[in-house]
Amino acid sequence: MDDKEKDEKLDYVPEKKIILTFNLGYYTLFNFAIDYIWYGNVYDHDFPPPTYAETLVNIGNFSLFNLTLSITPFHFVLGDSYLKTFKIIFKAENLTNEKYEMVKNYFLPGRNYQIGASYTYEF
Repeated sequence: MDDKEKDEKLDYVPEKKIILTFNLGYYTLFNFAIDYIWYGNVYDHDFPPPTYAETLVNIGNFSLFNLTLSITPFHFVLGDSYLKTFKIIFKAENLTNEKYEMVKNYFLPGRNYQIGASYTYEF
């Protein structure tokens, strides 16, 4: 992506980004999703020695795979119960443990996992 006024690349903003998602679910009982995200060239400014002059650096491109699974265990079992909207969520991000950076020399987390729960109270 370019800054039209200055005619230069924007820092930390990928030139292109592609997201592909596969979703599989059964009513509200469960949902399974896998995402593939590709980031095009990312640019940042660097100040390399010996002159320490500002230089635009191409950090490169990278891709990530993420997985999400959510289950609503009580929806069919308890029917009209207040627990029918209780949901358990599991996420695994950066499944391939890709080493990547959006800012020069600051690497983002490798593979990581999250587990959580949500509840929606219906009036």
